[in-house]
Amino acid sequence: MIGVALLFGLLVVASVTDVRSGRIPNAITYTGMVVGLSGALIVSLPLPEAIQRAWGVELPRFTEALAGWALAGFLMVFCYVVFAGQVGGGDVKLLAMVGAFLGPYAGIEVLLWTFIIGAAAALIRLIWQGGATRMLVRGWRYLSASLRAGRPVGLDVSDRETLKTPLYLAPCTLAGLIVVLWIEPWLWGV
Repeated sequence: MIGVALLFGLLVVASVTDVRSGRIPNAITYTGMVVGLSGALIVSLPLPEAIQRAWGVELPRFTEALAGWALAGFLMVFCYVVFAGQVGGGDVKLLAMVGAFLGPYAGIEVLLWTFIIGAAAALIRLIWQGGATRMLVRGWRYLSASLRAGRPVGLDVSDRETLKTPLYLAPCTLAGLIVVLWIEPWLWGV
């Protein structure tokens, strides 16, 4: 259980710094990666069962942790390239850290929940800031202009700026971890 507690604590600290400054420090992510992979190594070694249980026997072995780190990191690098300016390097390292702690399956599940929660939060924030009616009117205007032109019509600069909202992926990742580790098992009785 120490592994899950450490991951939770690292994500809480990363969430606070992400919301306050829009950055996730390397000291958090690099330390987390090393701790996650080291803990997986502890579980993989022929050590007394009490030591392995203290870390968390449900956490992955070293090869699975390495695979989770690489897979989550690779997917986030892809997002970093595709969503330039919205996904930062700290987000990439943060989710690679989660993969190192949880392995490929739970790591990717947390990553997917992070995206779902982040998208919902961004949409709520856009509606809050811009108003639902205004957004629907603008959306209808662009849709009808695109249909008349027979091709997608680009957004005005002012409308494009309105859509740029910080994602705060660290708190979304923390929420995703809570969903995967506690809410889903409670809902499904696992």
